[in-house]
Amino acid sequence: MTVNNKHLIGKVLKLCGGVNVFGDMQRLIPRISAEVVLQADPDAILTGSVDGVSDDQLDEWKKVCGADRGGKKQSAFRAGFAYFPAYAEVA
Repeated sequence: MTVNNKHLIGKVLKLCGGVNVFGDMQRLIPRISAEVVLQADPDAILTGSVDGVSDDQLDEWKKVCGADRGGKKQSAFRAGFAYFPAYAEVA
């Protein structure tokens, strides 16, 4: 899944100067395949979880996007910009 530019996360990304490669999608939280991410070749990938506890999502993306695909890694992994942001409860 991802978010579009109408989602709060999408708005924060834009406010911080980021460009959401899936921002123009119709659905607020569209489901996308790993292949669509590979085609978009984003400069950064953010992942998270419902409860803020790191799981294996980032490792899975590293396997998919960082795998040898004819000598080319995805931009986000080539540059080292794949993140699981630290969780902080909002009071």
